[in-house]
Amino acid sequence: MEDLRASYRSGKKSVCLVLPTGSGKTVVAAAVVKATVARGRRALFVAHRVELLGQSVTKLETAGLTNLRLIRAEHDIGSGDSPVTVASIQTLSTERWADKLPAADLVILDECHRGVAVTYRRIVAAYPDAHILGLTATPQRGDGVGLGEVFDGLVIGPTVRELTDLGHLAPCRVFAPTRTLSAGQLATSVTDAYHMHARAQRAVVFCVDVAHSKAVADELNAAGVVAASIDGDMPDAVRADILRRFRAGEIRVVSNVQIFVEGFDDPGVAVCILARKIGHVGVYLQCVGRILRPAEGKTSATVVDLCGSALEYGAPDLERFYTLEGDGIRTSDRVAVRQCMTCGACYEPTASLACPQCGGTRSKEIKSVTVVGENVVEMSGEDRLRVNLQDAAARTQRSFGWVRKAHAKIVTAKLRWRP
Repeated sequence: MEDLRASYRSGKKSVCLVLPTGSGKTVVAAAVVKATVARGRRALFVAHRVELLGQSVTKLETAGLTNLRLIRAEHDIGSGDSPVTVASIQTLSTERWADKLPAADLVILDECHRGVAVTYRRIVAAYPDAHILGLTATPQRGDGVGLGEVFDGLVIGPTVRELTDLGHLAPCRVFAPTRTLSAGQLATSVTDAYHMHARAQRAVVFCVDVAHSKAVADELNAAGVVAASIDGDMPDAVRADILRRFRAGEIRVVSNVQIFVEGFDDPGVAVCILARKIGHVGVYLQCVGRILRPAEGKTSATVVDLCGSALEYGAPDLERFYTLEGDGIRTSDRVAVRQCMTCGACYEPTASLACPQCGGTRSKEIKSVTVVGENVVEMSGEDRLRVNLQDAAARTQRSFGWVRKAHAKIVTAKLRWRP
């Protein structure tokens, strides 16, 4: 909070606040809104999903802000004199609201990595005298457009590792194949992965498309695991009922494509199964971050990556650096990983040759043991880019060591000028 205030005091008008998924971005926003209202000013909270709007209203009311106005679709609930308005970006962008936007001294954009889209830019432009606050866990877009086109300030909150050490996030185990697989390939079936790693815990599965999501749910149900598929074309009431039954434990697994990437808040879910290849680090972090919230009886979270995305992007608690430029999420130049041939654990290389899981002293890549080509084994720490470097070595006919050193020099040069 103090860093945020300092950024505005320094003259910044539009600040992007980066906090890990599950760390309570909406709670922080509620505290900022409460302080704004206490000074006699007005706030506008903008989100793009029904679930996000509902969660925002709940968090604001919990903070004691009960005089709220909610604008969504055809609904305009509450008074125009309310000091706080929660609104759908899609609704505010319609012609109906073009000349009657709610007054605001502070505009908060949830999931602000979307902030460079035309709809968001129009909202920001409509409030030239207001302070803008963007909230995101992943300040990077798939199209490469930097958030600096909307924000002039960047505030970085505590890291996943720091919050985990403090007990505010659950420690996370990651299981992945020993190499990245091709699109359409899975190391094992979702059902086998669930039985092996989920231990009957509630899980979310990220799929390629809606047809795949439905097929995964059918496969699980046929194996005796109560599952449901959820998608954006479902009526709100049907989707809400599935989520209610999921939270109640009646449904053990929910499969989806994009629904849970943003706006899903259920701390009791402990397992994330990636049944699709993730092409963007921001989407990867959003997916795996869904299960990091702590809950009573939850000792850890488990990511089961069936395609190898974790090998490229690393464990959720990997040290990352953020900027407002196009390449908004970066990592350090450490790329090596060891894999224990005794227990299959993946871990960061250290001075000791012993495996931190089983104590074994010899480590190397485990060979494939499944029909589709890969064994799903546990990884931890900074496991990333190994396969890319091996491919680069093959293409350039250079040694793996030469390519790794060249890559380290490039990354180090980039990090020298990061803000």
